[in-house]
Amino acid sequence: MYALAREYMEQRWQRTPGNMRRTLADAFATITTALVQPGASYPEPRVLRRALYSWAFNKNASDQEPVEEWQKDLDWIT
Repeated sequence: MYALAREYMEQRWQRTPGNMRRTLADAFATITTALVQPGASYPEPRVLRRALYSWAFNKNASDQEPVEEWQKDLDWIT
C-alpha cells in the first residue's frame, strides 16, 4: 500500500492543487497506517504519521533526505 500511495502522489503532484495535496497526504497517512497487518506494532504511531504526511506523501519534501527521527519509521513501513 505504501509504495502504491507514494507512486500515486508522485504521478498526480504537478496537476493537483495545494489543498487537494494536503487532503491526499492526510488521507494516505491515515490509510497506510490503518492497513498495516493486524497485530503489527510500530514504535511511535505519532512519529510515523508525521513522517508519512510531511515527507513520504509530500513530493517537495521527499526530494531530500527525511528527518533522522523519521527514517526508522519510514524504513519500517516500507
